[in-house]
Amino acid sequence: MYRTLLALFCAVGLVAAQQPTALATRLKGAALFKNGLAMVTREATVPAAGTYVIEPLPLPVHGSFWVTTPPGVDLLSAAAVVQDGPRATPAANLAQMLRANVGRQVEVRTADGWMSATILKLPAAEPAPPPIDPYRLSARGYADPWSAPSYPSAALATTEGGLVLLATTEGQMALHPSEIRGLRGKELLTSFDAPNRRNVLRVNLGGGGVVQVSYLLSGMTWAPSYRVRLRDDQQADVELKAVVINDVEDLVGADLNFITGFPNIRFAGALDPMARMGDMNSFLNQLANPGGQARGGAMTQQVMSNAAAPDSWAAGPTVAAPPLGEAVDDLFYYPQPGVTLARGDRGYYPVFARTVPAKSLYTYNADDSVEPSRPGDDRRTEPPPVWHVLRLTNDSQVPWTTAPALAVKGDRVLGQDQISYNAPGASTDLRLTRAADILARAQLRETQRNANVQRYGYPCDATTVEGTIELNNRRAEAVTVEVSRRVTGEITAATEPNAKTLVGGQHNYLNPIQTLRWTVEIKPGETARLTYTYVTYRQR
Repeated sequence: MYRTLLALFCAVGLVAAQQPTALATRLKGAALFKNGLAMVTREATVPAAGTYVIEPLPLPVHGSFWVTTPPGVDLLSAAAVVQDGPRATPAANLAQMLRANVGRQVEVRTADGWMSATILKLPAAEPAPPPIDPYRLSARGYADPWSAPSYPSAALATTEGGLVLLATTEGQMALHPSEIRGLRGKELLTSFDAPNRRNVLRVNLGGGGVVQVSYLLSGMTWAPSYRVRLRDDQQADVELKAVVINDVEDLVGADLNFITGFPNIRFAGALDPMARMGDMNSFLNQLANPGGQARGGAMTQQVMSNAAAPDSWAAGPTVAAPPLGEAVDDLFYYPQPGVTLARGDRGYYPVFARTVPAKSLYTYNADDSVEPSRPGDDRRTEPPPVWHVLRLTNDSQVPWTTAPALAVKGDRVLGQDQISYNAPGASTDLRLTRAADILARAQLRETQRNANVQRYGYPCDATTVEGTIELNNRRAEAVTVEVSRRVTGEITAATEPNAKTLVGGQHNYLNPIQTLRWTVEIKPGETARLTYTYVTYRQR
């Protein structure tokens, strides 16, 4: 009976002393959005069933943290816990050097010179500050989990009774720490074990195999930009490149994907509870205001950053079809395999280069929010400029993401603007320059006002407005100009040819919102005159 109990107690002691096995993971791949978020996939090979620890614990977006096991292997449990343990730390002062060499024979320098001694005992270290409690910190103010943690100084206590005990050839010697001025030795240790408290993921697996951990996190993104080279009046070379911003960790052979489209990340500003960041109340506050649109500009395909021009544009690109990507519902993934990029570095990666149909033309948007206020009011407004644009047609099978675009012709730069999201088969306009030789003038004149007109049950003034647009071509060749004018009211007459359309079916409570569009050919030295009339209603 006694032996049985002894064996049982020994077995319990061994189990209690057994620590979870540290599981090394590598970043296998990441899908990068343009708003600073990335869907990261890490993986590790588990040799057998058991309990393992994965560190450091990431800071995932709420709801995006998942552990995936191979078929037939159950995830028995997973928990985000705090783990204490020593960590080898370089000694930064003499006190830490003494602590690193306890029990070792060294040479100690005092006011009397050098002597050989073995460090037997040190005074207790001054009380270290308590470990960082993540529940007392905000999610955005906590230290980066991939950075090395800070350690206490391990300074020796200098209060009365705090002595360093040494063993010398003449016997034991006790010195005050301030009397020791230096250490040396052939095998002097220069690092010590410092306390290390960190957040880790502890998983209990029912078998071996490849385990994946995936999550959305902030700190990695891609910044696209285009270069558009004009070939002639019908073609242009379009090149897209991606600059990867990596502020997360070192990438070694990682497979990246650049995402374009209009993704919806509802909880982008809320951390998952598995991050162990903040208490329950702070988590619930994040859910109440998740901030998913905090960087909505990039999420809706606006530009995050501009691209620098290369040193030379004279040489033409090696034009090729875009790489095969993957369309996943309404998003498109541009692949970039095998990326090696250190944390803090920036990577430059060509995405595609392609020759596409192009058309050079001019556009003029005559929208004017100022309306006449009384009969006979004649307002000549300062018109917006006429733009020289390049209409590019996406004849590929992949979409074009929104990004800055640099336009060049030969070795000359023409300007920089933006290419907006462009689906396969669609066209987009890239503004090149203002057309200084095409003069535009817009005029509005009220011709009639009827008071006390009933409109949908409201007493209104019905104002008839006559608009005029004049375009004068001072160039040496004929030009094509596309003119548009958005009107709040009912269009009653317009210069032909024109198109009258509702803008997205918009309608305020009294007036429809309509758009007139003309395409006019203007010979050198001639002036095109466009007129339109509409009635707008205003409540009295």
